[in-house]
Amino acid sequence: MITLDGHTAEELGLRIHAEFLEPALPSTNDVTVSIPGMHGAHYFGSDFQPREINIPISQTEQETRRDSYLTLKKLKKVLLDGTGRPKEVKLIILTQPDVYYKVRFHGSMSLQELFRFKRFELPLIAYDPHSYAVVKQDEVTWGSMDITFENTQFLMGHLGVSAQRIIENTTINYTVDGLNSSPLIRLSGTGENVRLSVNGKSLTIPNLTGTFNIDTSNYTVERNGENALHLMSGDFLAFVEGVNRLEISGSNMNFAFYTDIRNKYM
Repeated sequence: MITLDGHTAEELGLRIHAEFLEPALPSTNDVTVSIPGMHGAHYFGSDFQPREINIPISQTEQETRRDSYLTLKKLKKVLLDGTGRPKEVKLIILTQPDVYYKVRFHGSMSLQELFRFKRFELPLIAYDPHSYAVVKQDEVTWGSMDITFENTQFLMGHLGVSAQRIIENTTINYTVDGLNSSPLIRLSGTGENVRLSVNGKSLTIPNLTGTFNIDTSNYTVERNGENALHLMSGDFLAFVEGVNRLEISGSNMNFAFYTDIRNKYM
C-alpha cells in the first residue's frame, strides 16, 4: 500500500494494517482577533499545519523478535541519514500512485508495543503538507511507467511541454492541475526585449545573453549562476489551474526555453 523512497512495504518487511487510510486535509492555523463585547472574532486567514501521517504496521504471530529487529533495521536505513538523523523521503500511497509526500520520521516507535501486540505505528510528518506529481510537466506522456493514469490527476488532453527553441514570437500552452504553480523558468541564448506574459502578468529581460534562471517560487533571478534580479523587470509569473497561455515576444531571439513545473495538491 505504500513505498518509501522507492522501497515497497514488502521489501521492508512491513504489513500495512487494513485500517490505514490515505491522509485527508491537515489541521489549520487560523489567524483571528477577538474584540471584547463583540460576538465571534475577526478572521484574517488560515494556513495549514504540517501533515501528520501515522501508518499502522502489523506482524503475524509466526514472526519472531529477530524478525522484528530486522524490519526495524531496514526502516532505519531508509528513514535516517548518515549522521543518524531523520531525512526527507518520498512517500507514495498506492491508492494515489501519481503523487508523493515529502516526509520524515517524527516521534517515536514502541518496541514493547511491537513485541506484545504485534503491531505499531510508523509516525511520519510532512512539514510541507502538499502532495506532488511524481513527474514534471515535460515528462507527462501516454504509456508512462511513472504516471499510471489510475486516478484523475492527469486526464486526456493534458498538455505536457518540453524544452523549445524560440526564434520568433510564440505562444505555449501549459496545463496545471491542482494548486497554483510557481515555475522555474530557464532561458539560454540571446534576445532583445524578451517578454513573457501569462494570466495578466508579464516580465521583461531587455538584454538576454547567457543563461537566465528565474525561480518564481523563491523570487530570485540568476544569469550564469550570479544574481541578476536587476536585469529583469516586471512580475514573477504564476500558473493557475487549467490551461495557461504563455506568450513569448521580443526581437533577435534565439534561445532555448524551458519551464520546470511540478503539479502540487493539498
